[in-house]
Amino acid sequence: MTASTRTRNETCAIDSERTNCTQAWRLQILLLFSIFALVSYGIEPGSWKRNFPAPNEQDQSRKLANGESQIFQGRESGASRNNNSSQLRIAVIFNGEFNGIDEMLVQNVKAFDVYVSTYKEYEIDAMRVSTNRSRMLLYSRDEVPCMSVPIFQWWHLNQVIRNFRTELESYDLILKLRADLRFYRSFRSSDLAQTPHGCLQMNSDHSFYADPETFFKVYDGFYDDIFNKYYDRNAQYFPLNWRNFKETIKNIYEDYQDEPVNLTHRECRRDIKVPMRHLVYPRAIFTRNFNKLLENIKNLEGEPDLTLGFANLDVGCVPFAAEKYHLINALNKVPICPNRIPAIGIQGNHSDRNRVVRTVPCNLEEVICLRKQNS
Repeated sequence: MTASTRTRNETCAIDSERTNCTQAWRLQILLLFSIFALVSYGIEPGSWKRNFPAPNEQDQSRKLANGESQIFQGRESGASRNNNSSQLRIAVIFNGEFNGIDEMLVQNVKAFDVYVSTYKEYEIDAMRVSTNRSRMLLYSRDEVPCMSVPIFQWWHLNQVIRNFRTELESYDLILKLRADLRFYRSFRSSDLAQTPHGCLQMNSDHSFYADPETFFKVYDGFYDDIFNKYYDRNAQYFPLNWRNFKETIKNIYEDYQDEPVNLTHRECRRDIKVPMRHLVYPRAIFTRNFNKLLENIKNLEGEPDLTLGFANLDVGCVPFAAEKYHLINALNKVPICPNRIPAIGIQGNHSDRNRVVRTVPCNLEEVICLRKQNS
């Protein structure tokens, strides 16, 4: 064997050894990454633990509620929480009718503790989301006070609060969902991990959630306020907590980048845009251009000038506009933050939702009003 041949063979042997070393190094890295993934992955399929929130989420969370928020470092709840006491405990509330419940919603709430207040004819549907009858309230239609249709849901929510408050106070989060909600993807408790204490995460009245202290601050007493403050006063201006309103606009429309979703659903709700359009405003800041309205509220210093009167007077035949007064009630209690539930809206079957099935007749004016609204 010549010297040049021997040199080439030695070089090839060295290159082969280097290649083997490189491959072994890559396999070690891959093995370490797999171990890390298995450790970070929860017991349940798809239950990735949000141990390392994205930097923009951390930065956003620090900005919320004037920097005073306590951010839950949330982890998976439900069936796996018994194995880890630090995991986020979530209670889900369904209140009112179960019209058109979707299978994705049924699957979405399986990991959580579910509380229900509804009518007896919906018992089968209610059992799809909760098999624990001790957390379920079932009423006949005649047991429910006769009132405007949009108030029924708040009566049922009030029943849940009255009957289960002590239990609900033991959870990290309370989440209220409509039974006819539609989703563009599945969700888990990791979607709710970045939840600032003292802030209501609200998507109109379709879904909202907060820590128990904040939840009860907003909703304990709201049902009574409907009749004592808001009922049949659609054209009236209600004083607002403008500091909370300004912070809400910053939280939702400046600090938060929502997921890009094609909102083609019949009754879509994302954030508070729809109820904002129905508020009565001081004329000094009101405009029908929504972006300009946001700008006017954001730039407001102190209280708005009320001497110029009021605009956007909403005089309708429905004596209680649920989304509008829900927003007023929330803003006057706490700031509102982005709702991260991946929902696009509700089924939108108004004919079913406004059906009044009672043997006790309602107020004649109310019945006439509902007929006009549905005609």
